[in-house]
Amino acid sequence: MVMLEAALAGPVRAPLTERADLGQMMARQKGEALPPSGVSPEEERAVILQTLDGHCRRTLDDRIPMLGNRTPRAAARTAKGREKVVEWLKMLENRSARHCADDPMGGYDFGWMWRELGVEGLRR
Repeated sequence: MVMLEAALAGPVRAPLTERADLGQMMARQKGEALPPSGVSPEEERAVILQTLDGHCRRTLDDRIPMLGNRTPRAAARTAKGREKVVEWLKMLENRSARHCADDPMGGYDFGWMWRELGVEGLRR
């Protein structure tokens, strides 16, 4: 065990995690400032956007109740499904817009999802 600890001491560190209590999460939703995370704002924003992109990419292949438990990709293949996909994307954008402009979620561009699902022409 000692040899393993010594070998991993340099390359392995404690995981980067964020711990937030209910008050902190509510403050974030209200747009109030949170205590600094310890990384630069640019790095923090990049990590959040990368995580959000990954989540959204996976969501395109997840069953969404609002889409009749179909994936967005499957729903976008029919006219009725495309209508539901547009409603779903608008809901995501509207929820995102509720965040303050400094919050990466507030300025997230969902345009790539519209293009990826082939419904960009239905965006108003």
